[in-house]
Amino acid sequence: VNISHKELEKFWEMNKGWVEGYPLILQVGMVSPSKDQLTTLMALKALKRKYPKVKCFFAGYFDEKDGYYVLLRNYISSAGLKENVCFLGHVSPNFLKVFYRMVDLAVFPGKGQGSWLSPLEALVSGLPVTVSERLPCSKLVSKWMLTFNGAEDLALNIERIVGLHDWWRGKAKLAQQYILENLTWENYCEKVLKVISSLF
Repeated sequence: VNISHKELEKFWEMNKGWVEGYPLILQVGMVSPSKDQLTTLMALKALKRKYPKVKCFFAGYFDEKDGYYVLLRNYISSAGLKENVCFLGHVSPNFLKVFYRMVDLAVFPGKGQGSWLSPLEALVSGLPVTVSERLPCSKLVSKWMLTFNGAEDLALNIERIVGLHDWWRGKAKLAQQYILENLTWENYCEKVLKVISSLF
């Protein structure tokens, strides 16, 4: 995987002050109400009691003047999470692949609006994930991973994954194998063609 020198510098800058043994969490997606970063921040506040140095990275475009982003920044300040959160902005696919290997898990609290591809991408990388029950892919993902409903559930799921991380990594590998064998674009196109052919 090729990533730029600038992107590597960004990663090391983000990790200043990180202490080994504390969870590194990732959420992928543009900063917006539909991706629901606020739920992740609320879970992070609860987690901080047990893991003071927990860190969450938000990978996705954001506008500093956007009302939702301002709301998130205000929550971060009031909850004392300034040292625990990093907004990366847009990152390249190559950088994201490297990131999947460096964090402990990915979280996806979106509200059902098409947020199905990113969790599968993370699983294909062998990364444990936990997804909202509101997401279309939650029923599929729940075969291997934990789903949640709200910030309290999310915080508990993160604790469970961190506590048995090797076990959940193994489950992610099973998901990876299933996805690569059954959810390729070629596989999808074949099934669509069969459905269309059956209509004529």
